[in-house]
Amino acid sequence: MKRLLLICVTTAAITIAGCLNQAPGDPADSDLTPAMDASGAATAVVPTPPPTDTPAPTPTNTYPPPAVLSYLPKLFEDMDGYFILYYPNDWSEGFGEQQSRGYFRQLISWDRSLGTSIENQPEGGTYMQITMFLWEPTGDLDAYLAARHPGREGSGNTVLSQQELTVDGQRAVTFVVQSDFGGDPYFIFLMAVGDRYLEISGSGNFQLLAEISMTVRVMAGE
Repeated sequence: MKRLLLICVTTAAITIAGCLNQAPGDPADSDLTPAMDASGAATAVVPTPPPTDTPAPTPTNTYPPPAVLSYLPKLFEDMDGYFILYYPNDWSEGFGEQQSRGYFRQLISWDRSLGTSIENQPEGGTYMQITMFLWEPTGDLDAYLAARHPGREGSGNTVLSQQELTVDGQRAVTFVVQSDFGGDPYFIFLMAVGDRYLEISGSGNFQLLAEISMTVRVMAGE
């Protein structure tokens, strides 16, 4: 609080009103004096607004979906943070299970009311299973393939096609396999992710399954 004291030294007339104290909260006279422009005319004094807090930036996904996809994507996140991928957003989750050395999750393209089992797969439907598990030696795709290659002797499968590719800087292998015991051919994608192995398999639209597999993005893991 400022105290304004006017001392009137003229002994002939002491103006009492000029010697009043300024009331608390009243603006000083200088605050009420309008600013003058170059011509001498008074201009309004616009008070400076108080600073406002800058809003925090909205976090964005580190791995946005690929710009060109044949479907509207939905995010699938590995429960331990090893990878993500994008599958069609109109698909539903089927059966899944957590096991001692990993887990699997199934995704289906058809209406859940028809049933979520692969046995309920309708004509034109696509089924996909995501499997993530521990296996030794870790980080060795060649060793894994030697032990679990779908076309190895005695596997009961015939490999119709095989392709090596790079996904998010990581080596991967895809297969289209036909069981020697009949049934529809199926798709397999294999990749080492950290100390685990990712397997994507399914039946139906192989081109779509391959496209989904190419959206895999490797994360830091737990």
